[in-house]
Amino acid sequence: MQKNKTLNIIFTIFAFVGILVMVIGVVIFVKFQQFSKKADEVTAIITDIQEYRSTNSDGETEYNHVVFVRYDYEGYTHDVKLSVYSSSMRVGKSITLLVDPDNPRKVKVKGLESWPALIPIGIGLIFALVGIIPLIVMGKKERKASFLMQNGRRLQAVIDEIKENTTISVNDSHPYIIYCSYDDGLGGNVYHFKSGNIWSDPYEVCDVGSVIDVWVNQDDYSQYHVDVDALVERSIMECT
Repeated sequence: MQKNKTLNIIFTIFAFVGILVMVIGVVIFVKFQQFSKKADEVTAIITDIQEYRSTNSDGETEYNHVVFVRYDYEGYTHDVKLSVYSSSMRVGKSITLLVDPDNPRKVKVKGLESWPALIPIGIGLIFALVGIIPLIVMGKKERKASFLMQNGRRLQAVIDEIKENTTISVNDSHPYIIYCSYDDGLGGNVYHFKSGNIWSDPYEVCDVGSVIDVWVNQDDYSQYHVDVDALVERSIMECT
């Protein structure tokens, strides 16, 4: 149904954004590694740590720090501001810097030089997994449904119950699940089936007691697909 397509688009966007952010992080990480190989190590002294307070969008107080260091390199003394901060830093403490030989005022803290790259890689990985895993799961379900509809047996099941799936919510709305059953008429064997999440109101095309198509593996009825889309098609045909 339409909302399922919308979810596909949303998860695809998550996957794309996540992969893009990861690629950016990897590029930054490679550049840091190249910088580290050519850089010289020097010992610097932390001369000052300035703390700034700000309020975020949730009204919480955040603390930001700006660290200044002094070091000697090739006969010159340099006072520079670092781009990173660690809670272990203290005024007067010695730290090891990596200095760019071509630009002695361009430095990075040894051991922390890769952190600016690892952050986007981690965030990108999370976004990518949030998008890719559901796409894989939905893709498997679609392939299974397609296989059963082409090679399986169609049953005419009766809808026993339609319920909201309150464990899932998108934009404050819950999907529906159809529970149905099929009596084979051969000794009282009754098979029970459950649809996937339905993101449009099924009561518009069916109700309890309505018939719904269920495609099953002829050799194993536990492999099935409740054909919700057929309800929509049947409703359209009945209205024309």
